[in-house]
Amino acid sequence: MEPSQRFRVLYYLDNESASIVEIKRLDIDPDSPVYKLYYWLFWNKDNNNPEQLRFVSMTSLADSEKRVFEHGALSFNEQEGLLTMLPSHPYALQRRSPLALSAADVKLIDDFLDSIPIHQLDKSR
Repeated sequence: MEPSQRFRVLYYLDNESASIVEIKRLDIDPDSPVYKLYYWLFWNKDNNNPEQLRFVSMTSLADSEKRVFEHGALSFNEQEGLLTMLPSHPYALQRRSPLALSAADVKLIDDFLDSIPIHQLDKSR
C-alpha cells in the first residue's frame, strides 16, 4: 500500500480478528511533545473502530520488545507478538511489514486522525 502523507507506520501486527499499529504523525510539528507525535492504535476487525491505547512504558531488548499500556501490554519480536488487553482474551499476532497495511486500514487510521480535535493537538497534556 502507498503510505499516507499524514503518518508513518513504525510497527504493525495483526491476525484474522485484530490489528495494532504504532504510527508517527508527519502532519504536525516534529518538535511537538512525544504523545502528540506517536500513537498506538488497536482495532477489532469486526467493528473497525480504532482505539488509541494509552502508552505507559516500553522495554527494548536485543531480540524482543514490550510495550505497556494503561489497560494491557504487547510483547513482540521480529515474527510474532502477544497483545493482552483487559478485559478481553489475549491476541496472538503476526508481525507484518508496515507496507502490508491495506488501503482500507490506511483510510481507517486517516479517519481516526481526522477525529482528533485540533485543540487537542495544540494543548499540553
